[in-house]
Amino acid sequence: MTNTDTDIIATGGFNTGRQYTAEGQRIFWAQRADGWVYFNDADRMLSAWIKRDGTLPASYPMSPERLMKQYDAGAYSYKPEGGHPERIEIPADFDYGTALRI
Repeated sequence: MTNTDTDIIATGGFNTGRQYTAEGQRIFWAQRADGWVYFNDADRMLSAWIKRDGTLPASYPMSPERLMKQYDAGAYSYKPEGGHPERIEIPADFDYGTALRI
């Protein structure tokens, strides 16, 4: 994360287990206090923002299933809105964990 991302309330990541590369499909995400979620698909080289859909509170925690449902449906935006930084830095030593098979 960058020093200006003070409203990030949670970060995480996972490996979907989909075989896009030898490493699978590794997803990093960062959730802002307002409910917007930045994600980076390290293996498909795609990063974008998922819009809050209004059915869950902004503080509702992100889950791999929730993120992938919106990702697979194309319910994301490449351009950030509301003053969000364009990209959030992923820690170099981030561990995506065991493949989940989502």
